[in-house]
Amino acid sequence: MSIINEGLVASFVLLIVVVAEGLIALFVARAGKYVPKIRRIPGLEAIEEAVGRATEMGRPIAYTTGLGGIRDQWYYQTIAGLNILGYTA
Repeated sequence: MSIINEGLVASFVLLIVVVAEGLIALFVARAGKYVPKIRRIPGLEAIEEAVGRATEMGRPIAYTTGLGGIRDQWYYQTIAGLNILGYTA
């Protein structure tokens, strides 16, 4: 019985490379040498504009969280929809 599985060596090396790159990027950003710019998402800006316009007009907003509920295969879409609702509220 071998400790090293020959079929998983490439996956392990890839894992080590990805983790090392992530740690290097983290340390460089914390040192302040390079901080990447995070751009705004145009869709979220459009939501803010639409909510503001509806408020000015005195109109209600129809909102849906997605296709499913909390206990089905669309769980992640529903949670993402609730996060956006919390952002706009």
